[in-house]
Amino acid sequence: MFKNIYILISFFIITSCGGSSTETNSSLSALIQPEFTYSQDFFDCSINSEYSLINLESFFSSFVDGYKKKDDGVKVSVLFPDKVDVIKKFIISVISDNNPQAVANFVEDLAAKGFSDIASCSFSIYQMKGFNIVAKKIKPASDYVFIEMLRCKYNEGYNFGTFKISIERFLNQINALDIPYTLSYIKNKDSDNDFLWINSFYGMNFKDQLSNNWIKSKDSIEIQDEFNSNSSCIDSKSYKSYQLI
Repeated sequence: MFKNIYILISFFIITSCGGSSTETNSSLSALIQPEFTYSQDFFDCSINSEYSLINLESFFSSFVDGYKKKDDGVKVSVLFPDKVDVIKKFIISVISDNNPQAVANFVEDLAAKGFSDIASCSFSIYQMKGFNIVAKKIKPASDYVFIEMLRCKYNEGYNFGTFKISIERFLNQINALDIPYTLSYIKNKDSDNDFLWINSFYGMNFKDQLSNNWIKSKDSIEIQDEFNSNSSCIDSKSYKSYQLI
């Protein structure tokens, strides 16, 4: 019954937004752009064969104690795939105030501490632009935050302007649920049509709340239909995110 329930909001996105279908309105909506407030980099990593997750956790524990004193203006989290028995791959997420040098400094400090002995990462700094659409966050009920990350693409003739119309309706509904939750929109640097939709849940019982109060509602179905006409998502991946810095 609860299979993929927690992907509910992504389930809507795996579709997308509503808006005008006329050529004129589409052109006008293209003028509406997100108001980005930060940049975010994701580094795909793999634990080296002779090391384990225990080694990685030990490294980060030691590294973070020293790095926090620098106050370099970055927010760093490590994302581990959810429901994986043996973890070998993970993601390092670095949020900055549009400051690629601060991100580069963080990467250099990792290297100086011997991080490459334990794991290999693709440290390419892209500075993707992002902003939080919803920020109903409280202190996590556990030491991690449940993250759902979707890679999405606007359908032909649609864009952020048309998406914004439907997302505002969605927000009115999701806010009424009073769930500790953030929703982030991250623009692909190389394409105006591609974006990341990131759900972050901070409570332990959000599955039940979503199932009982939202998934079967009339509003849920209508918003899903609106989203369907505007965008589609390539995939959805779930992680447990641990904040380091």
